[in-house]
This record gives sequence, structure tokens and C-alpha cells, in this order.
Amino acid sequence: MKTSRLEKEANIRKKLEEALKDAQRAIADKEALLQDARNEAAQRENAHIETKQHRDGLLATLTRTQQTLEVEMAAKDELQNLANELKEKFHFQQQLSEKELSEMRCSLDEANKSIELIERRTHEEYDSSEEKISAMLAKIKNRHEMEFQKFKEESEAAYENGVRQIRIQLDDAFLNLETTRDDNVHLKAEAEALNAKVINLGAKDEEIGGFIIRQNVAGRPVSLFRFPPETLLKIQTYTTVWSASSLSNHNPPSEFVNRDHHQWRTGPKCTTILCKPNGQPVSWTKVVCPRDREGKRFSNPPADAAYYSHRSKTSSFDAITERRIWRP
Repeated sequence: MKTSRLEKEANIRKKLEEALKDAQRAIADKEALLQDARNEAAQRENAHIETKQHRDGLLATLTRTQQTLEVEMAAKDELQNLANELKEKFHFQQQLSEKELSEMRCSLDEANKSIELIERRTHEEYDSSEEKISAMLAKIKNRHEMEFQKFKEESEAAYENGVRQIRIQLDDAFLNLETTRDDNVHLKAEAEALNAKVINLGAKDEEIGGFIIRQNVAGRPVSLFRFPPETLLKIQTYTTVWSASSLSNHNPPSEFVNRDHHQWRTGPKCTTILCKPNGQPVSWTKVVCPRDREGKRFSNPPADAAYYSHRSKTSSFDAITERRIWRP
């Protein structure tokens, strides 16, 4: 009887111990789940913080991009207005030249009519001296024709010169319009007969692989050189591209030889342009007539003297700058 009671108590105790172990295992499982939930919550919190930081960065970038776009659009509008003014000037000069030519033709027609009238009257009144008067009239007619031809040639020359100057100004305006699309221009190109140089005026090394040195005369390309891939131009240094006639050695990245061209072009009609691999202009240089401090042209400048006018985009998008470097 006593033994039976002890067995029952032992069974009850055993069941309680098993139940306690089950409860402990359940608690351990719950704690593991709770820890996993805490870890997941921490990960989500970190992801939320990173997402917020990324969003703030994107908003800042969007703000800068909008400001840059506004400056670009303002510069583009200004340059477009300049191009429109030059076009209007071109059309006005064309109309003026045509009007002057038409007036000269009318004057010549009137002179011919007067000569014919004089010829008729003279033939009727002075039959005896017909040959002498005819010679005089022929002389007058020839003089009028020579004056008209001279005026025509001078008008055509002035018209062509005006058109050429306007085209050069239009080329400069469109180049200004192109370079407003890039706000990190620190490179400059200039050319002489035997060599062209690209100078890194910036504060960092520049990768110029694929960049192009192009020379235009009256808006048309006449010389071209493309830098080989992976050409690096160190800060505050320059690289020289020699013409074929220089007989220089090929020593990249400081010296290259353009064997396709005997000499580089020079003179006020030539513009030397440095372009990106896609053809977009970065900066350009052209020769302009020397002037004194009052803005007047020198009457007798040295034969080998010239101003080199270099234009490029400033890094703040606020203006197109022009630097003039005296080259005696």
C-alpha cells in the first residue's frame, strides 16, 4: 500500500519534471524568436536610416541639378539671343548691299538713257561731227561702266567680308553655347606652325584619351589630331603635338607627332578647338589683332606679333571668360 503511493508520487513528480522541461524548451524557443524579431527590427531600423540618408542625398543632388539647369538655360538663352542678333545683322547688311547695287544699276540705266538721248540729238543737230561726238559719248559710257564695275567689285568685297565676319561671330556664339554644357573645363589648346599644345590649368590630373585638337578656317575643319586612349595630362603641365615638318620624335604622353599634317594653321582666320571624344568643344583659341590700352589697333605692330584670345567655360557656370596672352 505504501509502495503503491510512492510509485504514484514518483510518477507525478516525473510528469511534473517533464512538463517543466517542456516549458523551459518553449521559453527558450520564444526567447530565440524574440531575439530574431529584435535583430530584424534593428536591421529594418538601419535600412530605414540608410534609405532616409539616400533620399536626402538624392534631394540635395536634385536641388544642385535644378540650379545648374537654371544657370544653363539662362546662358543658353543669352547666347541664343546673341546668335539671333547676328543673324539679323547679317540679313540687314545683305539687304543694304542689294539696295545699293540696285540704286547703282538704276543710275547706270539713267546714264545710258541720257547718252542715247544725247546721241539722237547730236546726230540730228551735228551731222558733220558725228564721229567725234560718238567717240566722246563712247568715252563717257565707258567711264560710267568702269565706275559701275569698280563699285560692284567694292560692294561685293565689302559684302563678302561682312558675311565672313558675321560667320566667325556666329561660330564663336555657337561654340559658347556648346561649352555652357560642361562646368569642369580646365584645359586650354593653342597652336603655332610647328606645334599645338594642350595645357592643364586645373587642380587635378585630366584624362584626355580620345580628345581632339581641331582647327577651323571660316567654320570648316582643316586640321585634326585625336589623342590615343588612356592619355593622362598631369596638373599644371602641357603636352605638345608636333607637326610632320618639325621632324620631332614621338614621346607620349608629353610629346606626340601629327604625321597627317605638314604644319598647323595660324592666323586670325583660324580657330584652334579642343574637343571631347564626342566632338563637344571644351575650349578654343584664335588670333586677334593687337590693340593698345585705349582699344585702338596698333598702326605698325611687329610682323611676328599677335594676340592669342583663349576662351573657355568657368567652373561656376557664371560667365564665358576671355584671356588674351601677348605672344611677341
